[in-house]
Amino acid sequence: QKIMATYLITSEEIRLNTPMGGNVDSDKFVNFINDVQVLVLENVLGTKLFNKIITDFNAGNLAGLYLQMFTDYIKPVLWHSVCTSMWRKMQKLHLWKTLTT
Repeated sequence: QKIMATYLITSEEIRLNTPMGGNVDSDKFVNFINDVQVLVLENVLGTKLFNKIITDFNAGNLAGLYLQMFTDYIKPVLWHSVCTSMWRKMQKLHLWKTLTT
């Protein structure tokens, strides 16, 4: 049985809050959301706090300092980390195409 990933941010939030804007199809970067959550966010927060945020988010009961941390810090880090990851991939693909043509 496959476990569905929880996305703490949406592709629309990434478009609205980063220079990526509406010019990039969300299918191109939505896969980066889970990677960034696990590789960046979980490392910064630690597994215990990361799991609490995910659990409370899924239950719809983020509150108090957890909600403030989520809104003021976690979401912006995720938005910009996904955007940066996407740009890095695009640069590597462009470089690869340049070297192989």
